[in-house]
Amino acid sequence: MGMSDRRDALKGLAGLTVLPALAQQHQHAEPTPAAAAKPTAKFFSTAEVQTLGDWVELILPRTDTPGARDAQVHFMIDALCHRQPAAGKDWRATFGWLTKQKGAPSEVLARIGTETGTPGAAHFKRLRDTTIEQYYATREGLQTELGWNANTYVAEFKGCTHKEHQ
Repeated sequence: MGMSDRRDALKGLAGLTVLPALAQQHQHAEPTPAAAAKPTAKFFSTAEVQTLGDWVELILPRTDTPGARDAQVHFMIDALCHRQPAAGKDWRATFGWLTKQKGAPSEVLARIGTETGTPGAAHFKRLRDTTIEQYYATREGLQTELGWNANTYVAEFKGCTHKEHQ
């Protein structure tokens, strides 16, 4: 069957003759962006995710740019734990250890942030490193704070120049 034979056969089918008229009446509307879904806890409980939000905000607080809570880093960590059982086990240990500590969260993090070779130091490192990693994977971290728009060639990136990060 040739191309013109196929076309003729299709034109003869009932209902196909109205398609051109319908196509002319159809107007293409711009798709409306889906409302940003509010993140939900997947691994931790809702209360635990909110506590995690308090901790990540202490690591990267809001300044003239958004903080870690604004960037939803606590939900990103929760999703990471949900996807990766090994990470979830490690984070469950960190969460349990941190919640058992005496003092305000800011005092606890200030204390363990200066320790070396202790369980507290390991838990602080997990919290700090993951918070930073997740934050700079967000629009708030990349675009708002760093000004990176994926449109600039960088021949060399020297990294952080703060003495304490060397």
